[in-house]
Amino acid sequence: MPGSMVDQAISNLLLELMQPMTLQVALAVQQEVEARVTETDALRRKHVERAQYEAELARRRYMKVDPDNRLVADSLEAEWNNKLRTWAESQEQYEQQTQKQRLLIDSQTNEQLLSLAADFPRVWT
Repeated sequence: MPGSMVDQAISNLLLELMQPMTLQVALAVQQEVEARVTETDALRRKHVERAQYEAELARRRYMKVDPDNRLVADSLEAEWNNKLRTWAESQEQYEQQTQKQRLLIDSQTNEQLLSLAADFPRVWT
């Protein structure tokens, strides 16, 4: 029996069996990517919340200071302003990263995953 006939039969059988499996793998990869995106989003959100908490804490300290003690008031006001800046920067960075990640995952990842499943016969051949 010629080897080319056996190769062709095995190739056809493998392609027949792999089509559903590649789709399942592609969907599993997509779910894993989405889970990791959700996880990193939660970590970024916690960072923003922490910056907000620290800014609020600095505001409370500033509001409690004796106005006659100008040196301490100036120092607490500067600290409050720094915390507000940090909070604004972390909020902006969170929004940029979230938008970038959404665009990256929505278009590029879905296309790659679907092409992976569709291109398996071509890759095998």
